[in-house]
Amino acid sequence: MKILRKVKKQSIAEKLAVSQALADGAAGIPALANHPTLAALNAAAAELQDAATTASDRANAARAATERQNQKEAGWDTGLERWLSLLENEPTVTVAMLAAMNLHPTKTKSVATLALTEPLQFHLTMGAQHAALDGRWRAVPGARGYFLELTETPADPASWRQVAIATRTACTVQGLTTGTTYYGRVRAFGSAGPSPYSSVEMAVAP
Repeated sequence: MKILRKVKKQSIAEKLAVSQALADGAAGIPALANHPTLAALNAAAAELQDAATTASDRANAARAATERQNQKEAGWDTGLERWLSLLENEPTVTVAMLAAMNLHPTKTKSVATLALTEPLQFHLTMGAQHAALDGRWRAVPGARGYFLELTETPADPASWRQVAIATRTACTVQGLTTGTTYYGRVRAFGSAGPSPYSSVEMAVAP
C-alpha cells in the first residue's frame, strides 16, 4: 500500500492538524506510539507551531505598524495641505520665500508677466458714511489683492500705516477723525510680491 503524500502541499495549519491526527492514531499501536520517527515528527510539529506563531505575531505587528504609519502619514499630509493653503493665501509670501522652503510653484506665466505694475487712477474721496474715506483704483493684471495705506504726514516714511486689504479695486476706510486731512496710496500684491505704490492722493474725512 502506498500512502498518498499530498499532505506536503497543504497549508501549515493543515499539516499541524495531520501531525496531531497521526500522533492520536499511533497512540493505540504499541509498535508506533513510542517510535523515534514519530517522536521526531512530533518535535518537528512543535517547532513548526512555534515558528508559525512567531511569524503570525510578527505579521500582525507589521500590519499594525503599517496601519499606524499610514495614519501618521495621512495626518502629515493634512498638515502639509493646510500649510500650503496658508502660504498660497498669505499676501506677503513671495516666490523667493517659497524657494527658501524648497517649494517651487508651477509657473504658468513668465517672470516678466508675474511682475506687478503700480495701480493707476487711484482716487481717495470722502465716503458716504461719517468719518470714512473711499479709495478706488484700476485693476492690476495678476494681482491677488491690494494694500491701502494712509498717513497724515506723507513726508514721514514711517508714518504710513496699512489700513485695509482689498480683493477688489475699491474699499472704504472707517473710524477716521472728522475734519482731518489724510493722504493715501495703494499697491497690489501677488505671487511675485507687492507692486510699486500708486500716486499719493489727499482727502478730508467727513
